Amino acid sequence: PLQFMMPVTVYNAEEPVMRITSETDIFDYQVRRNILLGLKIGEIMCKITINSFKKDLGAEISKTIETLISQDELKDIKPTLKIGFYCVFGEQKDYIAGLHILTPYIEKVIRLLIKKSGNVEVVLEQHKTKFFRDIELGGLLSDKNVEGLIGLDFQKSLKVMLVDNDQANIRNELLHGRLSSDKIDEAQTLFIAYCLLKLIKTLKDTNKKE
Repeated sequence: PLQFMMPVTVYNAEEPVMRITSETDIFDYQVRRNILLGLKIGEIMCKITINSFKKDLGAEISKTIETLISQDELKDIKPTLKIGFYCVFGEQKDYIAGLHILTPYIEKVIRLLIKKSGNVEVVLEQHKTKFFRDIELGGLLSDKNVEGLIGLDFQKSLKVMLVDNDQANIRNELLHGRLSSDKIDEAQTLFIAYCLLKLIKTLKDTNKKE
């Protein structure tokens, strides 16, 4: 298709971010753009599904979240997670606060998952660094070992949604204060909360290796 041959200029809310010119890069951009469009549909479906569960299960959702965040690996961040999930699923909704609180902890839980599974040294070797903290979220979401822990589709989806600076880039837009409040909605925040809960559930189900 012609769209895969035309150069693309990517903008954020303020200015151009990059210009993509090579055919390979343009193709890759369009593929990831289609992934993002699929995720937007996923946000809507997630909202419908969660609201349906809340009607049917009520307080059971809160109990399930409490159980998941009570695992030992999360004890240092449990109070923060509890507030964030309450903003999203509690009686008094605050999706702006919920998104800001929960989004950074996706990276934290991925790091905990790598540690619990005993893959820190393997990941360090692949990234040619001595320090685990030096590997940024984008690096973790491109790592084959992380793919093995959370699955390729989920890993790619998180990368497109959170850190690709020519796509949604939610994590970095939040981090640098560039995501305006009117751009934050219920469906987007519910989907981020769902992704974090999925990672927390994976962490719980992962056998600890010394």
